[in-house]
Amino acid sequence: MEFRDNPAQAIDRARRLRLEKVAVTWHALATEAAQLRITVDAALWLRRTGLAGISAIIVSVLMRILIASILVGRFVPISPRGYYYLLPQDLLYAIFAVFVFALSHIFKAAAEMAQDQAEII
Repeated sequence: MEFRDNPAQAIDRARRLRLEKVAVTWHALATEAAQLRITVDAALWLRRTGLAGISAIIVSVLMRILIASILVGRFVPISPRGYYYLLPQDLLYAIFAVFVFALSHIFKAAAEMAQDQAEII
């Protein structure tokens, strides 16, 4: 069948193919997610990763202050040029680390509920 004669048919067929691809992808991801097992140990490792990220951000900011103080020869909370040691990317890193930390609490609760449900069944 030639679609050159009827462009509406070609558009309709393309939409159906796209919907089929979305449906197949959705089904594959749902099947993968159903087989995914969240364990308490994995949630604890996620928590440790979040805490390590938060700690790294704090150490990074403190090291900037320490390095600037060593270079100047005295404690410098804010540099003379108005350079603040807390940078915008630090906020971005902090948001990501707190998100990972919060996600670990959600995963831990989910893993504990899954264990309780497995014991009941």
